[in-house]
Amino acid sequence: MKPNNLFLKSICISIFVFLFSMQSNAQANLATLTKNQQLDGFKVVAVYLNDVNKPMGGRFIHEKTGFTLDLLEIESVPQVFFYVNTFPVSDMGEPHTQEHLLITKGSKGHLLNTREGMSLTRSNAFTNQLYTSYNFYTGAGTNTFYFLFQEYLDALLYPDYTDEEVSREVRNWGVSQDPDKTLRIEEKGSVYNEMSTSMNNPFSLLYDKIGRMVFGSAHPLSYNAGGLPSGIRKLNAAEILKFHNDNYYLGNMGAIVSLSKKEKLTDVLNRMNGIFTDLNKEAKKVVHTPKVLPAPNPGRQGEIAIVDFPSQNPQQPGTMLMAYPPKLTVTKTEYVLLNNFLTVFAGDPTTNLYKIFVNSKTKNKEIDAQVVFGYLDDKEGHPVLFGLDGISAENLTKEKGGLARQLILKELNRIASFKDNSQELMEFNKRFKNGLISAERSYTKFVNSPPKFGFRNTYGNWLDQLELLNKTSDFQKSVTLKPEFEEVKKIISSGKNIWKMYLDKWHLLSTEPYVVISKASPELMVKSETEKKERTNDELAHLKKLYQVNSDQDAIRRYKESYDSNTM
Repeated sequence: MKPNNLFLKSICISIFVFLFSMQSNAQANLATLTKNQQLDGFKVVAVYLNDVNKPMGGRFIHEKTGFTLDLLEIESVPQVFFYVNTFPVSDMGEPHTQEHLLITKGSKGHLLNTREGMSLTRSNAFTNQLYTSYNFYTGAGTNTFYFLFQEYLDALLYPDYTDEEVSREVRNWGVSQDPDKTLRIEEKGSVYNEMSTSMNNPFSLLYDKIGRMVFGSAHPLSYNAGGLPSGIRKLNAAEILKFHNDNYYLGNMGAIVSLSKKEKLTDVLNRMNGIFTDLNKEAKKVVHTPKVLPAPNPGRQGEIAIVDFPSQNPQQPGTMLMAYPPKLTVTKTEYVLLNNFLTVFAGDPTTNLYKIFVNSKTKNKEIDAQVVFGYLDDKEGHPVLFGLDGISAENLTKEKGGLARQLILKELNRIASFKDNSQELMEFNKRFKNGLISAERSYTKFVNSPPKFGFRNTYGNWLDQLELLNKTSDFQKSVTLKPEFEEVKKIISSGKNIWKMYLDKWHLLSTEPYVVISKASPELMVKSETEKKERTNDELAHLKKLYQVNSDQDAIRRYKESYDSNTM
């Protein structure tokens, strides 16, 4: 039978395309990537540029699972920053429990910790408001890194901790012995103890309250991701498991990986593709389904609230925290512009608010502070926040909170009223330009320094920056925001007062921000101790009924026997 020439031709073309694709993939590097290119099981989404506009990394979406992989070429030991989108659903601290359980408990968690100790590896984990991070570095080389990378993901996706471990780690009744040999029960658990301490901190209480005012009740950004002690006391193993099943799948996760430039891009992607494909075999969800935040539902605009914090000293200074409603959508250029404006407006001794609230020669005599600050929040709607810290106890009132807000709004309006090319405008813009230079230097240092994933003081700076960059559709993205800084320089050099237009656009001139004031309360300490004793007495009554004994000590001894028998 005579061969079909068209058929043979199509076969030859297919073979050529396949071989060309293999050759292209083998030669692929950051500089040759194109948008939406398919490469070793990934779709190319973005290329990241460093401070001299050279490719230093990129974003890749794994096509089978939806896992988001950000690769960075930074000379350092191999390191990774895993993150899981864990929007809180209550004040019981479900996101926080995963941080404590997944990489330390069960046979997988214990084995992971053992292997870390044997492979020059250090790790860290923390719970952010909307995500939970697990990060590590290893000095044992690339092969060990890939091995641990897969072991970490396996422990995160398919944990094997027990209900007893949940109880011990989250919250339970433990037994301690007093000096006179008598026994007592007390509330224990790493998660519970951590949050009990945290929620006695005035700043934690301030931010917890301001979040509820700004975003409204029953919103992921208003719930306490770490968990309120009252909520953690209600949390059970079934609810923790449900939260894990709802959130821990590859399509809802990502990782920022920093490797040496010596590692070939295709080798890295090929290795990662194998890991994700292998781990996805047991997965219940395989589609990339990014979570979407509901719209904020702020409380009554301009509300002022006082939050008590426990302290034996009623004269302890406190803090005023102000937050604008979350209704901003800012471009990357505006992000640079507004961030730098806030740095120049509220901060060191040269800033406007420092002179109004701190400087002894120029401050308003009706209110005092030791520190002032302002910043743009990265959360939904970008709330702008101002803070006054170190305020004397007698000034921690709603009336003084209203006065402080009025003085800030007055100063913002004063800047908006500067005449074009006026001396006042030139002086402010000079400080703005100096701040801009400092910010550029910080970004340069940022991209040229190891990320320090796995270190104790590592937080989400890299993730925050990459998420900011990926809010726009441009393919090549400057990590240092170089084009945006250049645009801001042009805007500020015109001699015109641009601030009226921008401050209006950012709703900073007429909108009244929310105000929360922290105030020391000795009474709150007494109340807390009273409630703690009541919970202990209730538990003792329960134990006496359970073991059918009349004595507290007999009940605790019986409980201790059971408690110790379950200790692993």
